Amino acid sequence: MNTQVEMRVGGSIITVLHIARIEGNPDKHSINKYVGGFRRPGEQPDWFADDMVEFEHRYGDGITELVRKGLNAIKESEELQ
Repeated sequence: MNTQVEMRVGGSIITVLHIARIEGNPDKHSINKYVGGFRRPGEQPDWFADDMVEFEHRYGDGITELVRKGLNAIKESEELQ
């Protein structure tokens, strides 16, 4: 299952954070591998694109932590470029 987080300004969607689990399972103790990246509204993600970043997340830590880790991974990736 994929996660999409719409980011809005004044009611208009300006970007969407897409996150997908690429390895692991939904056991609450499972440490899974994810990819994430930003896309324009209506644009579908290419999970293998160069701008997608990989990160790990413990499934039981929940969606808020998943999103935080995804945003941090993207930020760190941009800082390395």
